[in-house]
Amino acid sequence: MTYPSRPPGITALCCFFLFGAVVSGLAAVMLLFSGSVLEPLWRLNPSAREGFAAMGLWAVLLMAVVCVACGAAALGLRRCKRWGYWTALGILTVNLVGDTTNAVITHDWRTLIGLPIGGAMIMYLLTKRSVFAAQDRTHVGPRLSAGLSYVILLGGMFTIAVAVYTILVSYSSLPWRDTWKYIATIAKGESPLSPSWLWRQHYEHRLVIQKLFFVVDLEMFHARQVFLFASIVVIQLLHLGLWGWSMRGLGRWRGALWRSGVGLAAFCIFCPSPWLNYTMGFQVCYVLSPLFATLSFVGLLLYWTDSQRPGKPPSSRFLWLSIFAALGGTYSLANGNLLWPLLVAAALFLRLRASAVLSFAITGAVSTSLYFYRYVRPSYHADPIASLGTPLRLLEYVALYIGSSWVNGAIVTAGVIGIIGLAIALVVLLRTPYYVRTSRAFALQLVLTGAFCVGTAVITAAGRLNFGVTEALQNRYQTFALLFWCSLGLMLLEYAFSLRAKQYRFLMAQICLLVVLVRGAILADHPIQEAQAHGFGDRKSVV
Repeated sequence: MTYPSRPPGITALCCFFLFGAVVSGLAAVMLLFSGSVLEPLWRLNPSAREGFAAMGLWAVLLMAVVCVACGAAALGLRRCKRWGYWTALGILTVNLVGDTTNAVITHDWRTLIGLPIGGAMIMYLLTKRSVFAAQDRTHVGPRLSAGLSYVILLGGMFTIAVAVYTILVSYSSLPWRDTWKYIATIAKGESPLSPSWLWRQHYEHRLVIQKLFFVVDLEMFHARQVFLFASIVVIQLLHLGLWGWSMRGLGRWRGALWRSGVGLAAFCIFCPSPWLNYTMGFQVCYVLSPLFATLSFVGLLLYWTDSQRPGKPPSSRFLWLSIFAALGGTYSLANGNLLWPLLVAAALFLRLRASAVLSFAITGAVSTSLYFYRYVRPSYHADPIASLGTPLRLLEYVALYIGSSWVNGAIVTAGVIGIIGLAIALVVLLRTPYYVRTSRAFALQLVLTGAFCVGTAVITAAGRLNFGVTEALQNRYQTFALLFWCSLGLMLLEYAFSLRAKQYRFLMAQICLLVVLVRGAILADHPIQEAQAHGFGDRKSVV
């Protein structure tokens, strides 16, 4: 097979990426087989060895991904293929952004040395775009996207394994402080199934469903948290399965798009960043709430799509599914009360039958009234009305809440990322009428999910602003922050895939998604260590 003539500069870039593939592959092998005959090579860069050692197995995965990416770029550039051009450009851009971010966060300005070199390579590639043949692009692009989709899906499955691993290495049968309050109440003679105890406030929440899970763990497993941790994993698997089904059923996603979407959803749902979910059985309420929220939105949209079929009324079972799921969310965590205004607004916007709108409105009004009947606001929490009077601090808190998933404690960076995410979400929200006109049910699910997560951040800020904006960095809040980024990422994936005339946009979106997975792998070591330290502290207390 003959290829277009390659300029010397492209040949040099081929050698550069080939060298990168060899070095990263060699690093992966040395990390996987520590103490081998290759061990002396670490003397060339001992600091890199220390950094990789801190990452554990994630370092092997990272180097393997870099090896494959660099090898693909070298091969594609050698053959003067468009996919090779875009892969090389993507790697250089990611490296450029990574060096800049690393310099800003760690203040290690030596990393900026590579910026002129990387920038020069990018500029050279941009000037040589005409060299790369467009032939066979309709065949190579989909094959490459299919391959990347399997890698992304594998990354999501690996995240599930990491979540289970986190539970196992940090497990302690000793309950956490919130659970001790339950045990103390029951030890005083109150029945764990009494309606008064189940309904009683726990801070600002009415955790009726979570308390039922606790009762099962207490009665059958002696409050050793075994049932609670198993329930957390099962609930998250159900949540992932629901997302995977809605991608196919509501979004008609297939093939590479579906696999990429499921991989992203698995990563966001099982990410170890909210490590309290994997060290405290009490946190079952934090995984129940997003599951019920997603189920309520899916039920609503199934009812809407069913109502669009001519000749027959929509099935009421979807309506009841949405209502009961919203009730489940309300009595799993306080933010479940947000589901009612969202469902009513969506029902009005979708022009559902008046009976459906009234069903949501009346059930929501009754549920909310019951929830706040004899409700007592915790005295040490901020007054939500007063918090609304400081909109800039409220926005700062929400931005940190949303952006905290990307960094470990870097406040300024988290705030900037959060603002960018909120701005993109606003653009997506403004496109809602278009999604309704084109019957894009899954896109509407993503809009509702994003709105629910932002609403959760706002009401959390309104009630806890007095603790300071840095309180938004609490790891348990990342459960909803990650769900926000999941909905945003899935929306961008769908948008990139829809540009069929420019199919390499989807390929670039997949590469960006791989970068996110790698970034998550780099950050994962910190929450796992925190979880282990938490579990060790509990076990030490027992001793």
